[in-house]
Amino acid sequence: PQHYRNGVPLDMTYSTGGMPDPDTANRDLVIGGRFTKDQDWYKGKVWRLRVWGRALTAEDWMSIYELERHWF
Repeated sequence: PQHYRNGVPLDMTYSTGGMPDPDTANRDLVIGGRFTKDQDWYKGKVWRLRVWGRALTAEDWMSIYELERHWF
């Protein structure tokens, strides 16, 4: 999947193995930082986080933008 910052595609590096099974995982899910919490670089808050179980189309993103742009 492609990730964006301010509408610009980001270069991404992915790990192998995928997401751990939440029922058997033995570590926390970390969003906005590294796997080791003492190396977190992101010190702000993640606002209105969403996770989808599929890749979103350009039309999906436009619909979300139109519905939520008043927040920005």
